[in-house]
Amino acid sequence: MHNNFYLVQMAAVIFTLSIPIVAIIAWTVREIIKRKKETELKKSIVENHLDAETAQILVATPMTKEENNNKRYNTLTAGCMLLGLGLGYIMTPLFVTGRNPKGDLGFWIILAVGMGIGMFASFFIQRWLEAKDKDMRDAEDAE
Repeated sequence: MHNNFYLVQMAAVIFTLSIPIVAIIAWTVREIIKRKKETELKKSIVENHLDAETAQILVATPMTKEENNNKRYNTLTAGCMLLGLGLGYIMTPLFVTGRNPKGDLGFWIILAVGMGIGMFASFFIQRWLEAKDKDMRDAEDAE
């Protein structure tokens, strides 16, 4: 039974470390495909002798409003998550006792809860900022 516990811990660590690796590989593949499509488009423009204005329209990819908002608030979300993680780490001695608190499951649960609270706070801050921006745009349109 004790041996299975270490096996489960080892599997958890391997799966946890594989998440960022898979994410990096997926992002790299996406970028390679994106560049390949851009290269094909540029070759097609050159082969078909399109004028500069049409080529500019075809090559330019405007960012949608949703993409712009997602990029705009990424830093806020990451900052709130890290703040929650730090607060969870600070609060750990209040809830976890023992010589090695990092080996206790409660330590990791408290960190995860701290990150969740940070994401929750980020959501409400983002909604507040979006409402504020909408009010400012409405006021500008009214003038």
